[in-house]
Amino acid sequence: MNSFRRGVSGLIVKDQSLLLIKREKAPYKNRWTLPGGKIEKEESIDNAIKREILEEVGLIVDVYQPLVIQIIKKYNYILYTKCCSIVKEEIPVENIEFQYFRIIDFFLMEKRQFTPDLQIIIKTLLDQL
Repeated sequence: MNSFRRGVSGLIVKDQSLLLIKREKAPYKNRWTLPGGKIEKEESIDNAIKREILEEVGLIVDVYQPLVIQIIKKYNYILYTKCCSIVKEEIPVENIEFQYFRIIDFFLMEKRQFTPDLQIIIKTLLDQL
């Protein structure tokens, strides 16, 4: 039996807006999603979220609960998503398109613009804050 690959993402809310990145690679190329990526060997979930967010959008963040775990059987993947708060803004290492979306507008947008279940995951996290 294959073991699942593990990834992370972080929910960042600033001024009633959500920070999303545009995926550059398959699957779901050109769809909006939360910043994140793969967990490196022997890296904790929180440290992976901090590293990925710093690399992708140049933010130093604190990571906290709640936690949503998504199992994506189609890609043999487990995704851990946690809430984050901005500590400091820096320059991103990667050149990834990112943007803040007003929360109210985000939930009115077409689901096909996002990675699967993104609106459900974000609503679940926001409801627990």
